[in-house]
Amino acid sequence: MNIKNRKGSLKLGAVVLVTGLLGACAYDASMDSSDKFQTEESEEESKEESNDGVDVLVSERLVLKSFPEKIRRLTILENSVLETGGANLKLDIEEIVSFGGTIDTTPKTSLSGYGTNGTDGGLLFIKALRGKGNLKIIAGGQSGTVGAKGSSGSQGPKGGTGQSGLSQFECLFSLLTPFDRDPGGPGRCIKSWYCSRDTGNGAQGGQGTQGSAGLIGGNGGNSSPVLVVLDDPSGIEIHTESHPGVGGLGGEGGEGGPGGPGGDPGSRDSRNACQEASRGPQGPRGNKGQQGPNGNSGIESPICLKLGNAQIGDCRDFHNLTQ
Repeated sequence: MNIKNRKGSLKLGAVVLVTGLLGACAYDASMDSSDKFQTEESEEESKEESNDGVDVLVSERLVLKSFPEKIRRLTILENSVLETGGANLKLDIEEIVSFGGTIDTTPKTSLSGYGTNGTDGGLLFIKALRGKGNLKIIAGGQSGTVGAKGSSGSQGPKGGTGQSGLSQFECLFSLLTPFDRDPGGPGRCIKSWYCSRDTGNGAQGGQGTQGSAGLIGGNGGNSSPVLVVLDDPSGIEIHTESHPGVGGLGGEGGEGGPGGPGGDPGSRDSRNACQEASRGPQGPRGNKGQQGPNGNSGIESPICLKLGNAQIGDCRDFHNLTQ
C-alpha cells in the first residue's frame, strides 16, 4: 500500500465508496451544463426505476456541488476532473474507478472587488468500499483578489514670487542740453536711470506629495478538509495535494501629486530700466506610493485517509466535521 500526499505517494488497493439507493443515471462532462445535473423530478424517477444506485461518468470536466445519497459506480476518465466548487460534499460510493482522474475541491466562484478574501474549500467526505486505478485529490482554497490602488498625492505649493526690480539714477552735468536738465536752472543734475536690482524670476513650484500606499490584498481561503474512508485498500493509487488559496497582491501605490505651479515673476521698476522676468517652472511630480501588503495565504486543513485498518494523516478533528 503506497499513499502520496505532499510528501510522497500512497498506493492503495481498490477504493470503494459506500453503496447507494438511487436510480441509474450517467453524468457526462461533455454534456451542456444544463444536462449535467438531474432535476428533482428526474431523480425521483430514477429512484423508481432502480434502487441499485446511481452510476456517474466524469469525462473531461464535471462540476458537482450536490449529489444523490448513493452512488453505485463513480468512473473518472483519464485527465478528467470532478470539481466540487468548494461545496461541502459527501460521496457514498460502492466502487470508484479512476483512470488517472482528479477530484478538485477548489472554489471556482468569481470574486468581485479589491482585497476580497478567497473562499475556503468545503469538506470532502468520501466513503468507499472498493476501487480501481489511479486517483488524485486536490484539496484547494480560493485565492484572494488584488488590493485597491492607493489614492493620488496632492499638488505641490506654488512657487514664490520673484523680487521686484529697482532702478536708480545718477547725475550728469551738461550745459549743452538744458531741456534735459531738472528744474532749477542751467548746470543742475541731469538724471540717468539704471537698473540697480534685477527683476527676479518666479521660484519653481513645490514638489507634489507622495501617493498613498496601496491597500492590502485579500486573504487566501483555507484548503478543504478531506476525509477518505476506504474499506478495501488493495488496488488503487491515491495522491493527495493541499493547495490553500494564495493571498492577493497588495494594491498599486497611488500616483504622486502634480508639481505646484511656478511662482509669478517680480514686478518691474517704475522706470522700466530693468528687464522683465519669467514665471518659475512647475514643480516636480511627487513620488509614487508604495505597493500595499499582500494578503495572507490560507491554512492547510487536515487530510485524513482511513485505509482498512490503517490511518494516515491528520484525523483528529474529523469527528465533529462529519456529524
